[in-house]
Amino acid sequence: MTITSKNNAQIKRIRRLHRRKYRREEGLFLIEGVRWVREALTQPERVETVIYCPALLTSGIGYETVSIASQCPDIQVLETNEEVFCSFTTRKNPAGIAAVMQQQWSSLDVLAGSSQVWVALNAVQYPG
Repeated sequence: MTITSKNNAQIKRIRRLHRRKYRREEGLFLIEGVRWVREALTQPERVETVIYCPALLTSGIGYETVSIASQCPDIQVLETNEEVFCSFTTRKNPAGIAAVMQQQWSSLDVLAGSSQVWVALNAVQYPG
């Protein structure tokens, strides 16, 4: 079933994730683009929803990514039309796929005891 209304409750909830207040309250965030959604699916337990628009999704890898998400029983996959998808995307030329992810926070104490290298970033912006 294709979501065709920008007033759909799920779409409204996704749009709210652009505001910090709602990201904090929900413990969720939105990612956009084939590369990022595909990478997110390496941790499917953190992916809540994958949203795609057939009219915008032109890559075979994009459709393969939707297929992978569809095979995960805990991931909701939503199909939208172009108008609905563009109502929540922040990109000028959207790739036609996005995902809602669970935030994952760790305390600095836990990270300090780790042998892994960690990098902290502040005010990162999309480089493109």
